[in-house]
Amino acid sequence: MNPFGITERKCRKSDYPFMENLIESTIKKYVEKYYPFDREHIRTTFARDMKYITILMKGGKRIGLYEVKPKGKTLDLGRLFLIPAYQGKGIGTWYLKHFETLGYKKLELRVWANNPARFLYRRLGYKTIKKKEHRFHMEKILK
Repeated sequence: MNPFGITERKCRKSDYPFMENLIESTIKKYVEKYYPFDREHIRTTFARDMKYITILMKGGKRIGLYEVKPKGKTLDLGRLFLIPAYQGKGIGTWYLKHFETLGYKKLELRVWANNPARFLYRRLGYKTIKKKEHRFHMEKILK
């Protein structure tokens, strides 16, 4: 159980508008520095990845989501988004540390080069293993 009183549930098709708005309110400004904001791409990846997405709830209200994909001994962190009112409160940090306790040997993620979240990832021990176009591929090796 997390210390924030946040509950989780599996993603549903009806969560698509929430996800699209969440992406728009969190990373659109970073993406648009490099590419046009592409709702069709979001729709396509949502349909493909919905089974990996968990919706975060607080008092019956959706406040964020995360997407994790197990790949053998590696856990790929595809998305971790919170609505702006819940950012900066330690929730993302708690989830990143929680993912370390799930028994995987390595965590991986990608982040836009201009997204300040990359500094959080570095502070938590993630290392940049490559830069592809405008994104950093980062990983954390666990003991």
